[in-house]
Amino acid sequence: MSEDPKLYGFFVDFLQTKADPPEPPQHASQPGVVASRRAALSKSNAAFFEALSGADSAEISAVEAEQAVAALETLRVRTAVERDLLADLANSGLSLDRLNGLDNVLRAGDDRLIAVRRVPILSTQLNEALPAWTSGLATETVIGPVADAFGRDIWLHIFRIVRQVKFVRTPGGTPFLSVPHMQFASVFHTTAQSDHDLASGSLWVATSLFAGVTDDTYTGIRISGGKLRLSVPIAVNGDEVVIPESVTCTLDVALGPPARHTSGAAAVQPGADARASVFNPPDTLKIVVGPSGNRIEATAQAVVGAFGQDVSLAPAASAPEYLVDLNRLLVPMTPEVADFTVATSEAQDFLIDGTAQIASGGLALPASRISPALLGEAAGVGR
Repeated sequence: MSEDPKLYGFFVDFLQTKADPPEPPQHASQPGVVASRRAALSKSNAAFFEALSGADSAEISAVEAEQAVAALETLRVRTAVERDLLADLANSGLSLDRLNGLDNVLRAGDDRLIAVRRVPILSTQLNEALPAWTSGLATETVIGPVADAFGRDIWLHIFRIVRQVKFVRTPGGTPFLSVPHMQFASVFHTTAQSDHDLASGSLWVATSLFAGVTDDTYTGIRISGGKLRLSVPIAVNGDEVVIPESVTCTLDVALGPPARHTSGAAAVQPGADARASVFNPPDTLKIVVGPSGNRIEATAQAVVGAFGQDVSLAPAASAPEYLVDLNRLLVPMTPEVADFTVATSEAQDFLIDGTAQIASGGLALPASRISPALLGEAAGVGR
């Protein structure tokens, strides 16, 4: 392990042995060694190892306890930049909380969250990939791959918690709408108004407004701007805005999709079909929350395409649907063609051709089960 004192402190803080360097791992058959190492592995350390390795902290054996200590002591970085990032996280203070009784969330100070990924795939649907609470959250930076004690590659995703203006129905209630504070900072009004401009950035809306999910599930959307209209004038001048149940909130927002990354890889290299795919989301969305009902709908056309065929999607008035397996809220749209035909395919190993009927279409927005106090920036505009 590196002798860098800041990096060393990153692991020693968890082991609560900061005064002395850790002893080299010894064989688990030595009872005294196992007992002392297991004692050093506090409940939070076990939970951190659970997040790091995927093990169940409630089932960690004596041997695994020793391995957990070794894993924390021997995590290896490959660049000076990664070493500095880890040292910065360590200096900010680390803690681990159980989120909703489901996922471990490693916190760095008061303003950052850390998720551990153990596979080279960006997904929230695969074991050892990103946890479901990260769905829709914008990653500030990624550390890795770094090697653990067993030589396995892992990635640490860092998410920044952002101060939000939370819209609630009752004081101290669960927000049904949340917008980063900076998007309102220049337009705060000390007097009540009906129309409030939204600057470019993020928008979080409670998924439970439109589907049968828990109140702590939020759908995040990147926007380039928009307007919030209230049926009665209300001042927006603090971190919490109380909107009575009788008031209707209408949001008209322009989506702000992130720039698409292009690798410049030759068409014959793997992934050519994915690189050639098309996703043009609708330019605008409308969200209505009020006593007469809630709705979210696209208000412009979208285009998706793959394998040489583009399909236009028109706005639809149907109710949205929550896709449990994908952690997404589907905003229905109507495909303007009935069938999809594979016109071209660059794949060398997986061959696809033919025609199939299109069953349905829509804009799938990410939904994250997360405390509203931990929200940051939204990652995109769905898919």
